[in-house]
Amino acid sequence: EFALSDHFAKGAVYLHDLQSGAKHRITNSTSYSFDAKRGDSGARFRLSYGCDENVDDSHVVSTNGREIIILNQDALDCTVTLFTIEGKLLRRLKVLAGHREVMKVQTGGAYIVHLQNAFTNDVHKVLVEY
Repeated sequence: EFALSDHFAKGAVYLHDLQSGAKHRITNSTSYSFDAKRGDSGARFRLSYGCDENVDDSHVVSTNGREIIILNQDALDCTVTLFTIEGKLLRRLKVLAGHREVMKVQTGGAYIVHLQNAFTNDVHKVLVEY
């Protein structure tokens, strides 16, 4: 059984199912069911915390092994730029609206992912497994 601490009383905690795209608000009286198969990614879920229920989830950045996965759920295409933690440009690509792209990296470590379109200018630090 899962129970939220009083620390989260002023905000909302959300469970994001990156495989199905579902976003579920977690409270002490709710549950979330899903089907999983052997071999499914262990990075399927993400938790977020915020005071606003309308948290912008139009762009999701996640990792799976040595892959960086960009999910663009926005109505606009976005440009994704991948940098090393030292700032060296590794790759730039366009992710079409409603699509996802997978970028494979050679080595594990920390990377910077910059997402940009007319209304978005987000930067994410991601850790890739060695």
